[in-house]
Amino acid sequence: MSEPQEADELPPDVVDALRRGRKIDAIKLIRERQGLDLKDAKALVERFVAANRAEPGLAAPGEGVGAGWIVTLIAIVAILYALYTYAG
Repeated sequence: MSEPQEADELPPDVVDALRRGRKIDAIKLIRERQGLDLKDAKALVERFVAANRAEPGLAAPGEGVGAGWIVTLIAIVAILYALYTYAG
């Protein structure tokens, strides 16, 4: 087991996972590499995200999580409603 890294020194593949919105994958990678428990790995990833908020593709913890599917669902419901009212 190696020493836990500082939040500003995450491996490139972990940072890439965060840029793709794959926070859980990033936490898993940190746990595997550093031998950290879930709480410490999550805290490390969240510190990195908070410290790098201005970097494109990184959101602060809780920002923008899951919002895409809600917008898609609303659009589908609106289209179905429009088709229903048009056909009727």
